[in-house]
Amino acid sequence: MHKLLKVSGPGIALLGVSLLVGCTPKTTVLSRLPETSPPAIRTLTPDEQLHRADQIDRDALSDQKQAIRREQLRRGANTRTVIIDHDE
Repeated sequence: MHKLLKVSGPGIALLGVSLLVGCTPKTTVLSRLPETSPPAIRTLTPDEQLHRADQIDRDALSDQKQAIRREQLRRGANTRTVIIDHDE
């Protein structure tokens, strides 16, 4: 076998490490972050939180009513079936 092809274990390791060194990035990950910071997040006031929670509840109830109606129609329920809404 040729002398250049006879490489010992440590020689192979050294060769592998030297090949991998060329693959490492020249900069750190942090250096690629933007210089400016994102805008601060505004927190809601208690009144705004209450209003938002009420809106979410109304949306959820509306979605639920629509789902119930679709299920009734899918099952062939009478189209004159009325969903009683105690809140309205």
